[in-house]
This record gives sequence, structure tokens and C-alpha cells, in this order.
Amino acid sequence: VGYAGMEITSFHGFRGNVRGDYGPLTDMPPAQIRKIISDSGLTCESSHFMAKEFEDAGIGAAIDWAHGVGIKYMVATGLPTAKNAAEWQQQFDWMNRVGQRVRREGLRLGFHTDASVWTRYDGKLAMDEMLRNVPDDNCLQQLDLAGVIEHDVDAGAYMSVHRDRFYWLHLRDGVKPKEAGAYLPALVPGQGVIDWNSVMAGARQAGVKSYIVEMQVRPVEGSMDAFKESYKYLRAMTP
Repeated sequence: VGYAGMEITSFHGFRGNVRGDYGPLTDMPPAQIRKIISDSGLTCESSHFMAKEFEDAGIGAAIDWAHGVGIKYMVATGLPTAKNAAEWQQQFDWMNRVGQRVRREGLRLGFHTDASVWTRYDGKLAMDEMLRNVPDDNCLQQLDLAGVIEHDVDAGAYMSVHRDRFYWLHLRDGVKPKEAGAYLPALVPGQGVIDWNSVMAGARQAGVKSYIVEMQVRPVEGSMDAFKESYKYLRAMTP
């Protein structure tokens, strides 16, 4: 297709997940996963992990798996939705604490932004407060475009203002759901509402290091075709 690398998910953590059940792969040895990726001619530097995998009872196993697969970045997702200032501060403290633990193990923590970071509490934008309270040394930010679609955020402008704060950009298009919080299926870039010239210009100004196409399409059987079309669209607009 043309892609140089990939991002995976923790097979154990995503067992039974409604958006992608990796349960059948749970017992695959990390070294085998690493070899399959390498034999395919791809690189893999990051993987998603559910927030529960960073709890004291499971973080050691998650870190061992990450080392075995050969990734550098453990990207957290699935954190509970914060509803007020105290709950947001708990999330910021969690990122700082877990990020320090992960860094001591020779890895880096990332956070996959969800739609809630574009909401406000006490008149403050949650994403602004996250960038202020959580330094990159503790947690890198992975900007996913699904949330900006839902909340009408100008992602390109936001990245250009907050330079060097977003390590990854998850590329996907879509249409704002009629109901807040409804699942937002991915569309191939150019088929939704995203202003791609603005997004890519902002990403370049922001110093984004990694661009990852995320095609959670419906029906899922169309995913590979969507990846192919996404690659063609993005390559055509990239110098």
C-alpha cells in the first residue's frame, strides 16, 4: 500500500473491545509480534494500552510486553471521562505519575486525545489545562481528529499555537454526529469536514513527528480499501 510503519494496540488490554477485539492474539509471544512486523518491512514505535493496564497490578506486565514487541511509546487510552476541575486534576496527576514510572523503564508515555479534552470546565479548555499541567517529559500528546470534528475545533490553528506539544497526529476524516458522544466512524481524508490544508500546515508548524492513519470505518470489512485511499490522498497533498 505504501505505509512505512504502523501503530498497534495491546492485545491483552483490547480483549473483548467493541471497536476491535484482539482477544485471539492475546497469547502471541511479543517476539513473534515483533518479527511479523519486521518481516513485513514495517516499523512500529508505539502501541495503545487501556488505562486499566497501567494500574499497579498490571503495569509490570504491560511494560514487559512493550519491551518484547520493541516499541518506544506506550499510548494510554480509555481513561474515565472527567466532569469537573477535581477529576481533571486527577487525570493530570495520573499522567504525571504513570509517565514518570514508564520513563524509568526506558519508555515514554503518550495520551490519545478523546473528545472530552475539547470541553470546558470553570471556563477553561481541558486541552489547554492538560498542556499546562502535564509536561512532555511525563506524557506526550497524540492528537486524534475525531474529537475536533465533534467539537468544531480548528485543529490546524490549535497546533500552530501550541508548537512542539503534539508528537503524533491521528489522521482521519468524518462528519459531526447528530448526537453528542455518538460513535464517529472514520472516513477517508477528503470525504468529511476536515480542512486538510489547514491541518497539515498546522502540524508542520507544530513539529509533529509521526502521522498515523486511523481508519475505524463502518463496516469494518472496508478498512483496507480505506487505508489505500487514505494513502493516495495524503501523498498527493504532501510535498
